[in-house]
Amino acid sequence: MSTIPPLSIIPTACVLVGAPGWFKGVCHRPVDRNLFGLSLVRGVMMPEVEETARLRHDEFETFYRAQWEEVYRPLAVILRDPDLAREATDEAMARAVRHWPTVATVSNQAGWVYQVAHNWAIDQLRRRRRWVRRVHEPPVWQPEVPDPAVFEAVSRLPYDQRAVVVLRLIEDWSEREVAGALGIALGTVKSRLSRALEKLRQELS
Repeated sequence: MSTIPPLSIIPTACVLVGAPGWFKGVCHRPVDRNLFGLSLVRGVMMPEVEETARLRHDEFETFYRAQWEEVYRPLAVILRDPDLAREATDEAMARAVRHWPTVATVSNQAGWVYQVAHNWAIDQLRRRRRWVRRVHEPPVWQPEVPDPAVFEAVSRLPYDQRAVVVLRLIEDWSEREVAGALGIALGTVKSRLSRALEKLRQELS
């Protein structure tokens, strides 16, 4: 299990959504209670704004502590790069807190964060020219699993199939949640899963 980083290390620009126009501003600082507008603006602190900010902070902190590992773990397996997975998870959480009033209304908040983290990681791989090498080399890290042979077989699947297998079968997400997190159609999830299972059956038989 990876250690969940302190909430305060996530860099972000903070905007209090829903406050009067003059109250909105961008402040670059660690995530703390000021993130949701608890700092004084023009010397004024409105009680209702303060209470809203406190509630939003507490709600996000609960989500962060419960879901950071849930986003990081499958991403590390799929990317086969725990350091990049950590960076991507932190980046996605920073974006989640920046848009928390909207993200909080999403039915699968962890899926939203995972999709952001996944897309960010893929973009980083392409920029760093590590994509081809990472996709085809042996895994550098793996979680504790009952059958290492199965995990090794999963790690050799094509990237798109591996992502579906990890999220659907290892993390036990629904097919609809997998589709949303990966930004693909439900039918694509089903077809990739079917092809992946056939390859695994052939390799493990």
